[in-house]
Amino acid sequence: MLFEGYSPLMVCGWYSAQLGTPVGFLPMCHISPICSQPKITCRLGEPAFHARRPLLSTISRRLARGRPAIVALGEAWLALSHPLFREKIREWLKTLRKSNGAAILETQSISDITESPIRDVIIESCLTKIFLPNSEAQTEHAAGAYKALGLSSRQTELIARAVPKRQYYYSSPLGKRLFELRLGPIAVSFLGAAGRDDLAAVRTLRDRFPATWPAEWLYRRGLRDAAAQWAELSPPASTLTSPSL
Repeated sequence: MLFEGYSPLMVCGWYSAQLGTPVGFLPMCHISPICSQPKITCRLGEPAFHARRPLLSTISRRLARGRPAIVALGEAWLALSHPLFREKIREWLKTLRKSNGAAILETQSISDITESPIRDVIIESCLTKIFLPNSEAQTEHAAGAYKALGLSSRQTELIARAVPKRQYYYSSPLGKRLFELRLGPIAVSFLGAAGRDDLAAVRTLRDRFPATWPAEWLYRRGLRDAAAQWAELSPPASTLTSPSL
């Protein structure tokens, strides 16, 4: 029983490399350089909760170094539902700015925030908010949640009428505005490829063509001119294969 409990953390275990390397993957949680700042991204599932204390200790040690850092919590509702992670989020929101850091919380429903035991800390600390379109935003229950986050009825109406996957509502002390990214086909081919099949295909191309996989990917997405231009700019030159789509 003791061996089974500690085996994931041992040398041959699931988390050994993640917890023992200065920069590497934690289980669905990693640190990666972005704009010269370390970014700790956590997508928490049950495997991560299995090693919650070592994980939190590892993340805290890295944050304590004082280097600029961003803690981005994907699927934050999972962390908010767990007492240990929830209290750690409360601590981060109160102290990260002092250690030159910032936190990003991503969740599917605003009720995950407004009904959380630490809602006051989240609302007070996360001054910048980006809302996705929600056709149900003006219903009685949802409207109350948006009001708790500082939005007026008119702003909630804009969210309810916003176009899904195109428009977003920005709110911060600097102002509030409905905006859209207006991504072109090249940007969408990369940023919009979030399905399992797409990600698996990208990994395969990256392994086969380390230097020119973006050109290969564009070719398979039907963007042949963009693929050819990318290949010309990528040493060594790419030999594009037949599209798989």
